[in-house]
Amino acid sequence: MRPFARIRRSYGFVIAVAFVIASGGCGGGCSGCGITPIPGGFTLAKRTVNAGQVRVSTSGIAKITADPAALLGPLIGGATNGVIEFPAPVSCGGSTPLCCDGNGNAIPNCGPIDIDLNLHTGDAPRLVLAPGATAAQLAVTVRARIKTVHPLAVTVLSQHCTIGIDTTKTGTPDLTITTAIKFSQDTTNVTGIAASGTAITNLDSGDLSWGGDFLCLAGNLVPISTVEGLLVSPIESAINGATCKACTALADCPQGATACTGGTCMIGSACQQELGIDGRMAGSALFASLSPGTTGALDLYEVAGGYAITNEAGGGISLGLLGGMEPGGTPRDL
Repeated sequence: MRPFARIRRSYGFVIAVAFVIASGGCGGGCSGCGITPIPGGFTLAKRTVNAGQVRVSTSGIAKITADPAALLGPLIGGATNGVIEFPAPVSCGGSTPLCCDGNGNAIPNCGPIDIDLNLHTGDAPRLVLAPGATAAQLAVTVRARIKTVHPLAVTVLSQHCTIGIDTTKTGTPDLTITTAIKFSQDTTNVTGIAASGTAITNLDSGDLSWGGDFLCLAGNLVPISTVEGLLVSPIESAINGATCKACTALADCPQGATACTGGTCMIGSACQQELGIDGRMAGSALFASLSPGTTGALDLYEVAGGYAITNEAGGGISLGLLGGMEPGGTPRDL
């Protein structure tokens, strides 16, 4: 297949770079888009390098960062008037488990947490995307007013307590999250993302409300950096797992995977990621108006791969694409 012309799509790319943070498009099948997984995956040898490019210009980045709730809301579960509500991150390991019951089990819909991304007078930008330390790294900053709808369960000093958060109570009203998103290629030349160096700042002790028995009052003595640290690991893990391919068996994974472990496709010790579209489009949906009853299909592969550039001259971000397209189905259908 000859390389496609350059493709300029801002929003499809930003799903991959703004946390969230993160979507695999319709890869592997999705409800309502008419795409199902390709049995055995799209053949490695038939993937074309430099089949296209997804590019976001500086003006595109400016438009995206101007209203981050509109971008992140659909990824997390929806936004209402600029406020996103989602379950608190769960961490049932370590010395201070968060959102876990006394038996070490995750608490469903813990919290949840309201993230207010509205820009108020005098506020710093809510979302900032900037070139990182290398040509394939993106520095991401998110600022938001954070409030727990209900207190979160937390174990402190071996005591089962609760903690409420409202960043508007004292000091700076915003919680600031910074992370470095690195784009790199796996052994099959597919581009994935990895967050590192995630940090949370501007959380004040006055923003916290401790609950539980009298021993939980000792939570007021816990350094604020410890509370910030409770949130860092789950947030970073959520970013890194956002584009991992799900599976029930190795056969569900794209070619190149070495195992299906814990419901996730793996390449060695890392999860297998895909940013883009990888799947089979049924002929009955594609050609229904032309040929009713058509049983053939089209296997489509448009996935980020080959390279990623986040510090282009003049600004902007580009991702290379691996591409492929061929008839799909049984020999008769082909």
